[in-house]
Amino acid sequence: MDKYTFPCVVTTFSGCGDVVGLKIAHGLVFKFGIDHDLSVGSAAAHGYLKFGLMTDAQRVFDEMSGRDTVLWNTMINGYADIADENRESEILWPIALEQSYTNEDNFKGKCIM
Repeated sequence: MDKYTFPCVVTTFSGCGDVVGLKIAHGLVFKFGIDHDLSVGSAAAHGYLKFGLMTDAQRVFDEMSGRDTVLWNTMINGYADIADENRESEILWPIALEQSYTNEDNFKGKCIM
């Protein structure tokens, strides 16, 4: 498995409703040393959020050494989908404070304000 196939694997497990498969695949990410890749982290967080596993998604988010627009949007949309407005706002405000993420074109997620 590499950083290109992992997002596809996550999509497959998420679509089939196989949370165990998702967790096994995510465990393999560490074995193959691709755990700090942004596309891998975004896919893992998205997969966990699809199953409503906020704690697991938040752990992935927190452990990423860098965060891009895709990862931020994944978390915001995930919290919006599971109607956790408090966490959604907690994630949005740090983004607004970071100069590189204040461009309105970066945010394609749901309106939360």
